[in-house]
Amino acid sequence: MIFKRTELLEALSALSHAAPTRAAIPILGNVIIDGGCLTATNLEIRHTINVSIEDDAIFTTTIPLRTLLAIVKQSESEQIEITQSNNTALIAAGSARYTVQTLPPDDSMNPKDKVATKEFTVDTAELKRVIKAVRHCTSVDPAKYALNGVLVEFQKEGSFGAAACSGSTLAHLNTEKEPEFKAIIHNSSISSILTLDDDDESRVTFSEGTIAIRQKRQRIRAKLVEGRFPNWRSVIPVISGMNTTEVNVKSLMTTIGRSAVALGETLAMEISPDLDPDSVVLRKDGFEEGIDCKHSGKPITVKINANYLQKALSVIGSEEATIMTLEGATVVIKGGENDPTQVIATMGVPK
Repeated sequence: MIFKRTELLEALSALSHAAPTRAAIPILGNVIIDGGCLTATNLEIRHTINVSIEDDAIFTTTIPLRTLLAIVKQSESEQIEITQSNNTALIAAGSARYTVQTLPPDDSMNPKDKVATKEFTVDTAELKRVIKAVRHCTSVDPAKYALNGVLVEFQKEGSFGAAACSGSTLAHLNTEKEPEFKAIIHNSSISSILTLDDDDESRVTFSEGTIAIRQKRQRIRAKLVEGRFPNWRSVIPVISGMNTTEVNVKSLMTTIGRSAVALGETLAMEISPDLDPDSVVLRKDGFEEGIDCKHSGKPITVKINANYLQKALSVIGSEEATIMTLEGATVVIKGGENDPTQVIATMGVPK
């Protein structure tokens, strides 16, 4: 079979998110090649991508995915040819030739589809945008398994929102409407979902703890996170009465970077209308720098995790952000109307 290199490279790069780096079952590290249909799975997620082939020599085999990906990446040829001989595959990439051990396909890599209980048709680019805006707040702590993913809330008329919470941070977007159905998509599945084609709408179905997403060229099926997502709305502070501070996102991120704070460490953030001009002042072990701002409210100093603050600012698309603070309360960060609302737990007031 002859493949276009660029198309094969794109497909293998996307499928690599579904293939384990170190597989206890060797075949799970392989990509199934069934004509122009490529599939990878780790038994938690199964991702299939259709690519074009430029000849009629169609067969089915499995090849170590990362080995094939490395070969395709290094090649400068416009075409990659794969031929099968017994338990080996010969890969021709320009003048280079590679012989790779193959394995026969296993039925466990191709389970039968289950009957769908819920179905939605969504705009793929918007689905990816909403998930990407909140995913930085997911937890990786296995003890907080229900927080190891993004809660997606599907609403009527094809709209949807998402929320993620780590226990110390929270982000949500487009969650004003009452959801018709909601599910927690695991962190391990999100990377694959973000490779879906923007210009093709997605048919999303749910059945017995799984999500399936179908497009013309791609199909993804993954296990959902089991468990109950916490009532995240209850931890959002009442906005009215909070101090509001408008800052330039880029300037604040640059200043945090200059502070050379190690990830996970905290910064003292002082916000005061008594300074001239109004300033947000960041302090840490001898470092001090102010950023111009527009402040409304009382002077306040909060202690905040620098890594959380950087991640919150990194997903804001607008130039300006509003930081809302209140003595003894969490910090709320808002950007433009297309940006997520984010909540960060404070570390107490520094002495």
